[in-house]
Amino acid sequence: MTNNHLINKKYALLNSIVLTGRSENFQQLEGKSWIRALSAGASAEIVPDKKT
Repeated sequence: MTNNHLINKKYALLNSIVLTGRSENFQQLEGKSWIRALSAGASAEIVPDKKT
């Protein structure tokens, strides 16, 4: 399904953004006025890359 009814996508409104990564990497976003809501989702064990 495409969203062709929006003729000029330059004026589209952004509803939300999903960020992924480690919470410490997002500390610089704390207190920003444009953040209306946030939640911490599921966490997973960090496994280092294996170099072969």
